[in-house]
Amino acid sequence: MKSDTSKMEKSSERPIEISYERVGIFKRISAALFDFFISIVVGFLFLILTFYLIPKFSFVEQDNMIRERVSIESGLYVMDDEEVVRYTDYLSEENLTMDERSELLDKALTSFFNDDTFVSEGISIYLDLKKDAITSDNQKMFDSENVRLLTNDDYDEEYYSFYLDSYDLALGYLMDNIDYSSASREILLTYILSTVITFLISLFIFYCLIPLFFKRTRQTLGMKLVKIALIDVDGFSLRTSKYVGRMFFCYLVVITLSIFAFLLPLMLNLGFLVLSKTHQTFVDYIFNTYSVDITNDKIFYDYDEYLAEEKKRHLIRIEDKNYQPAIKK
Repeated sequence: MKSDTSKMEKSSERPIEISYERVGIFKRISAALFDFFISIVVGFLFLILTFYLIPKFSFVEQDNMIRERVSIESGLYVMDDEEVVRYTDYLSEENLTMDERSELLDKALTSFFNDDTFVSEGISIYLDLKKDAITSDNQKMFDSENVRLLTNDDYDEEYYSFYLDSYDLALGYLMDNIDYSSASREILLTYILSTVITFLISLFIFYCLIPLFFKRTRQTLGMKLVKIALIDVDGFSLRTSKYVGRMFFCYLVVITLSIFAFLLPLMLNLGFLVLSKTHQTFVDYIFNTYSVDITNDKIFYDYDEYLAEEKKRHLIRIEDKNYQPAIKK
């Protein structure tokens, strides 16, 4: 049944009435979900390219150099095959006993905690850790001179575990270093902003840009798949100027703002779709536009095209000798 009707008058011409099938909510949501899925997939492809390019930016290269320099100066990282790696990872790859790894790690930690650049009065922190260290069977691990008390090989793993825990603590102090934290923060923000911008670009392409090429129906790929069109209140195609205004409002208010406003604009938009009698979204309500089912209908560009189509149909009916006009009862 025809349920969405638009009327238009032009000059002194008689009023016309154009009717379209109303689109079901499920069909509209299906189209939106299809567009969302495609935009996310393409967004991830864009993101792979973006993450490949980010390290090549000059300011990111500089921040990485600062972070690598500070890491190596701390002694908690080493250069291995032109790559900065954790000292613990480096030791695990070497052909060393657990006791030998403990000794080397102890030297690195003592040097780190002695450096005021990283930890103010850090050596006292490290000595307190040794003072309080106990084994799983509650035996003290170090004497008053911070020398290992238990020389039995059975305790080698527990001593190494102590040094690993101390190493993790040292990494926390390293991250508090001004140069290291500043460089790390700038790199992290770059990746976060790049991720957000990348997905916003992908959403813009599939929700806003593609309908510009479908001038008659203003369809996204999802809308084209399920045969939905966006029309103006007069029943004709949406003019480019009006669509562009609607597009930017939708993109900035509904899509972009939803990222920073806990999806509230998006929920408002969907609320209008579900609750309104005409099944308009909030954006449709603001711009007085409608989504209609065009499975069996055609969208006209304007009034002139509609008249030309009607004249064409009228001539075909006259030429058809078997044509009998419908009699209204």
